[in-house]
Amino acid sequence: MGTLCTKLKNTHLVGLVYLVYLVGFVGLVDLVDFVDFVDLVDLVGFVDLVGFGWLVWLVG
Repeated sequence: MGTLCTKLKNTHLVGLVYLVYLVGFVGLVDLVDFVDFVDLVDLVGFVDLVGFGWLVWLVG
């Protein structure tokens, strides 16, 4: 009976570690996606700004 309890406890611990790892990994992926998204928005904004400035210069 004692070995069964120990085995269950170890399985639970492994499950917990796996869960923490999974949540951490998903969080990391979300963070990377968010940073990429922010960079993309910044890049698009910059390109629009440069394009607009070039258009104004061309028209002016």
